[in-house]
Amino acid sequence: SLYAIGAEDGRVRWTAQTSGIVYSSPAISADGSRVYVGSNGGTMYAFNRSTGEKLWGVFTPGWVDSSPAIDNDGNVFTCISNGNGFQNYAVIYKIDGISGEGIWQDGLTDADGLYNPIVAGATVYAASVSEDSETSGGELRAWDAATGERLWALATQGHVGVAPAIGEAGELFT
Repeated sequence: SLYAIGAEDGRVRWTAQTSGIVYSSPAISADGSRVYVGSNGGTMYAFNRSTGEKLWGVFTPGWVDSSPAIDNDGNVFTCISNGNGFQNYAVIYKIDGISGEGIWQDGLTDADGLYNPIVAGATVYAASVSEDSETSGGELRAWDAATGERLWALATQGHVGVAPAIGEAGELFT
């Protein structure tokens, strides 16, 4: 479930049911009207921030256990993992934050999961985990945020399940 809790008094304002466990941190739209969160039931959600009403849900083939990122146009980026299954589900999605319509997606056949995208300007970044000996456990990747074109990948020598941070000079820390 997703909970809206009053910070001043700790009272639950509303709860919204999801299709599975929520490991994803919620994100709030720039205008403050929607809350986005993923669930391990394989769905990325948008809820009305004031009422908790479900606005849309996008079904995915894997766990949505990474936290969403929102760009300046209100689009939502989310990633999925395989949920400890036998098939790889490492996909990044760009979703229209208002309608829930998919804009683009990119699946990585050589990774077991993608985690915690961030958006900086015209680029979206996310890290992967893999058992592939060529990637030595994972990669930090970059995509063109508008088109989904892959820009680059850097082997990280291990699982990276956190969002990278971006410094003032544009450098990434992960």
